[in-house]
Amino acid sequence: MLENLKLENEVIAQRARMAKEVGATELDLAPLLNELVYRPVAALDRYQDKALIEYVEIARNEQMRRQ
Repeated sequence: MLENLKLENEVIAQRARMAKEVGATELDLAPLLNELVYRPVAALDRYQDKALIEYVEIARNEQMRRQ
């Protein structure tokens, strides 16, 4: 399952880059990113509040660093 999430995140990042290349702005992408990224992460809040999630790290791949 984690491998699938990783692949999904890579696809989202690639699509966001492609959209920016054809002129999309951060404002244009905000609704999409909220739906695909923010909402799933926000769903974890209750688990973090219960101390079931103790540590989180955001790992960025090399392609994202170059953008």
